[in-house]
Amino acid sequence: KLVVYQMDGTEVRQISLVDTPNCLALLPNGGILLGMRDHVEEIDDEGAPKSTWESLGAKAHITSITADEKNVYVADAGQRRVFCFNHNGKVIGQIGEKDEQRGIPGFVVPSPYFDVALDPQGALWVVNPGKHGLESYRPNGDLITSWYRPSMELKGFCGCCNPIHIAFRSDGSLVTAEKGISRIKLYAPDQEFIGLVAGPDAFGERPEAGMAIDLESPLKDLAVDSKDRILVLDSRQGSIRVFEEIKERS
Repeated sequence: KLVVYQMDGTEVRQISLVDTPNCLALLPNGGILLGMRDHVEEIDDEGAPKSTWESLGAKAHITSITADEKNVYVADAGQRRVFCFNHNGKVIGQIGEKDEQRGIPGFVVPSPYFDVALDPQGALWVVNPGKHGLESYRPNGDLITSWYRPSMELKGFCGCCNPIHIAFRSDGSLVTAEKGISRIKLYAPDQEFIGLVAGPDAFGERPEAGMAIDLESPLKDLAVDSKDRILVLDSRQGSIRVFEEIKERS
């Protein structure tokens, strides 16, 4: 099912689905895109089917979708690249395949965690989880910039593949989610570490336990709302966790 809520948590509607999607995104026209394992399906806001997009093949494992006014970007962890579609569901390009001449390192995706997001300026960012960082691309696949933070320190990313989810706030700051040690962190637009939003204790884990060997993370997705609150889909609690910045008193 797809469940729609108002921002105060009131349920608006439930939409029955014929299969279980891995991810979803909204089109500017209100259409809803569902990322199945190997293809994308579009439905309207009442759940009526609109179209089924072409399959990305037997090796595909779609994990994330984001869309702007022109393009739809679909992250495929199975084939380790991002497919660019137009709004009619036609593939118009691929992003991230290793190309030394163009300075593209190639995505390292050891497990099915591979996220994409658009920043407030509309730039596309893709997580390179095996390299513990992010890369920004133009729609034609040109690499704009990249940054990586492999480290056991709090300001960096550790484990086989992190971060697993990203989202941007309106000021351009980046929110990240990690597995192994479940935590949500915040980075400034210049990639400087700002601080910890929520640590493993907030997700039912003991901080002193270190990295979990279980590859399955309770942090299923991450988003930022119009008030810059951080929304975390927590499968361990079966709820959407809402984190709001505490303003310091003067």
